[in-house]
Amino acid sequence: MKGNEEQVLSKRFIGVLAALCLVNVAAHALLLPSLPDIIPSHWNAQGMVDGTVSKLADFALSFLPLGVLLLFVVVPKIEPKQESYRHMARFYRGFALIFTLFMIAITWCGILTARGVLPEGAVMNGFVFMGCSLLFIYIGNYLPRVRQNFTMGVKTPWTLASREVWEKTQRASGRAFVALGVLSFILAVLGFVAPDAVTVFGIWVFLAAVIGVALWSMLYSWLLWKREGR
Repeated sequence: MKGNEEQVLSKRFIGVLAALCLVNVAAHALLLPSLPDIIPSHWNAQGMVDGTVSKLADFALSFLPLGVLLLFVVVPKIEPKQESYRHMARFYRGFALIFTLFMIAITWCGILTARGVLPEGAVMNGFVFMGCSLLFIYIGNYLPRVRQNFTMGVKTPWTLASREVWEKTQRASGRAFVALGVLSFILAVLGFVAPDAVTVFGIWVFLAAVIGVALWSMLYSWLLWKREGR
């Protein structure tokens, strides 16, 4: 078991990501004295700031990627089917890397907005859509290779009850995730080149697509399970 865990996330991999997270915290600490007392913390559907926090609270947010990395380290250790993680180690490492870097980027949104580097409006939504696009496309490409387990992949009572249902659902859901990523990319591009076209409407389209993919995956797995004659 121990060898499998080390193969999923090696000490070197964890060390490099932890170092990046600590550099992120140090950079926030270095800038802290020069920051305004109030930092943007929330943006509405139009990409406009509608919530703020103190700069100390914003600094506390810089520790979030470290917490995310810790979660990635712990999950393979508590997964009952640890053998599955050995077979999807490449996907898991890539996902841990991309998501941790994504969280590091998120911690800078408030500071960059306060400094005027990151503009408000649909352009802000464009950056978020672009990040989601990369995540969804990556997940969609690797999802069919994820073996049956309790912590990663599309998990429903029916995929966990049948290996065949699991495999077919991951393949179909993988294609749906790629499509969702393409949609996110289109919304991101529109946010950059035609900001007026992506405001509340774009957000609702995105949310409807995410919910639709989730519900469709559940329904699809149930239909496959019923087709097996259970």
